[in-house]
Amino acid sequence: MGVEGAYLLNGAAAELNGSWVRHKTVLGAQAALLCIMRGDILAAREWLEGTVDEVGADMPDDMTIIGLQAWFDSQMVAVDGKSGFLTRREAEDAIRARIPATDAWQRELRQTAWAEGINYAAGRLAAAFNHGCVNKPMAEVGDVVRMILTAKDDLANDPGPAADGLSGEYAEKALEDWEQQLCAGEANHD
Repeated sequence: MGVEGAYLLNGAAAELNGSWVRHKTVLGAQAALLCIMRGDILAAREWLEGTVDEVGADMPDDMTIIGLQAWFDSQMVAVDGKSGFLTRREAEDAIRARIPATDAWQRELRQTAWAEGINYAAGRLAAAFNHGCVNKPMAEVGDVVRMILTAKDDLANDPGPAADGLSGEYAEKALEDWEQQLCAGEANHD
């Protein structure tokens, strides 16, 4: 596992643990509120103490009611020193900022896969011509092979979908149309 994988695993484990602690805290607080509403302060205290067993935020023994807000605020500071609530999007952005190599690796992997696919297609056409399966002049086949190979440069410069609509779906539709035309032509000659 790489550094980024270990970072993400650690973050996921911390989030899962934090979710469990938050859930336990909310349930314990609800139970304590019910106990308070029914007048059983001792039971409410037991429920609340049970919710903070694994939290790890120890309150000083000499804490006063007046000092509670300052203590609370000091516990609500993230590792990066910031305080306040993070939205899910802000949390994702913070994680992405720490692991930019993953996006670069994925881009490189996609470009490598595209290049291999393009090389495969061009190689198949060249091999088909060399083995007599394509009945076209060498210059025409060479132009098509060159055109296929230039797709690598096009994708490296603009990895998004083709703006001109010339995608794999376009090619599949063209083949379908040509096959229908060929079948129609054969039917007309019968």
